[in-house]
Order: sequence, then structure tokens, then C-alpha cells
Amino acid sequence: MENFESINKLIVKWRAKFLDPDIQPEDLLGPSFGDDLRDLGFKMDCGQGFCDQYGRKAFTYEGLKEVLEEIDDLAVLGAGIFSQWRYFQHWAYEPESILQEENRMWFVLALDRLDLLARRYSFIFQGTVKKIRLVSNSICFGPMPDPEDEVVQSLLIHWDGRVYFSAYTFGQGEGGYKLGRKDRFKIQETTAKSLLSALGAYFSKAYEKLFVTDVGVWDITLTNNLGKTYAYKGSLFRGFDDQLADLSDLVRDSLDRDDLYVFDGEGRPTCR
Repeated sequence: MENFESINKLIVKWRAKFLDPDIQPEDLLGPSFGDDLRDLGFKMDCGQGFCDQYGRKAFTYEGLKEVLEEIDDLAVLGAGIFSQWRYFQHWAYEPESILQEENRMWFVLALDRLDLLARRYSFIFQGTVKKIRLVSNSICFGPMPDPEDEVVQSLLIHWDGRVYFSAYTFGQGEGGYKLGRKDRFKIQETTAKSLLSALGAYFSKAYEKLFVTDVGVWDITLTNNLGKTYAYKGSLFRGFDDQLADLSDLVRDSLDRDDLYVFDGEGRPTCR
């Protein structure tokens, strides 16, 4: 279930239908909604998975509101929506009761949550990392760096071990940075694959963007085996994420370079 753009199209289409006060029962209970859900890989399990996790009350509007923030599984929610629709289409004594406001609003609320989860999942890295580009900028609030101070580092690492490094001095300030150092070298392919795998594993989980004032920033772009790119950014600071700190050390060890900012800025001072 990877076509998140298609999921969002389904949500826009059917959310509008459930909000339409003039909608007719046959417009909601025809096979189209079920076909759309099935085409995206959602399963109709008679509500078993959704009920097991959130209780039968969650199939009511008020019950869904109570547990909404707990729902974080895209597949389970999709199956719940599919099953709720199938109930009205196939088992309900009065299928036209799907038009009652609280029933239509149940679907709107569930689709809104599905949209949020789809967006969240689309942000999570998927696949195998083939290359990464990491730009670490140590500029922060405080005394202005001298023109010769190194402030920006760029790393490009390929899965086969090719590494491209460049560093820029402050020069005339933002927009006027000057290339200070440049290096191209190669590490063992197994080392590169292990490093990129570790980075991919970290960003394969929900990444919380935490920013600290008065420090620099990092930007990373991961490219997977299908050529899709995923971009993330954060603060150039060691104190709030132990995993990123460990990854910073891993990058330095893998490249045998102790002068790299990476994610924590520890290679060089982030501020003068």
C-alpha cells in the first residue's frame, strides 16, 4: 500500500460525497466506494481488526471521536472504513440510514484521519537507500563568523562507497559563501551500505522535527532504489536525539573523518 497520492484522491472524492446534503443512498452504497478502497489494497474484514483495537463503540460517531488520536495504523483504519461501508451496503436493516448525519460524519471523520495518516506515511522513508546528500550549516545567532570561518559542509555518499565532500567559508555572508575545501574519496562498499542502511532505518520511522534556537541546521535528502527522494531537516545540536547523535558518530567513523558536522555539529564548534 504505497500509492499515497491515490489514497488522497480517494479521500477528497468521497469526503465531498459524504458531506453533500443532497446525496442519494445509491450514490454512497453502489460498488464504487468499495472498489476504490479495494484497488488501494484495503481489506474488508467485517470490522474485526478495527473492533479488536478500538472497540465496537468506535463504529459510532461519538465513539470514534474518543479514540481518534489513538488510531495510527493506515491499514487497520482503511479496513474499518471499508467494513463500516459494507455494513450499510449489505447487512443494515435500513441501508439508507447511512444518510443520517452522524453516520455521514463518521465517514468524514474517519477519512480525515486516513488523510493525516497517509500524509504521515508518505513522509516516512521506504525502500533501500542508494545515496544521501547531507548539508550541515553551523550558522547561528551570535557573533558574525569571520570570512575565513568554515560554516557549511556538504556530503554526498553513494551506496557503492563514493563520497564527495565540500566545505564553505563564511566569505561575504549568506549568498556569498566561498568554497574552502573539497574532497572526493571512496570507502568500502560494505561500509557504505551499512551506513546508508542505518540512515534509512532511522528515517523509516516517524521523524519528529525538533528545532532548537541559536544553533545551526542540517538538511538531508535520501534517494531510494526507485529513485524517489525523501527530505528532512533538523537542528545541528547533539542534545535532543540520542539516535541522531549515534548516527553522527557512525558517519564520522565510517568515513574516518572527525571534522564533520553531520547532525550534531560536534566535528567543529557550531558557533564562535
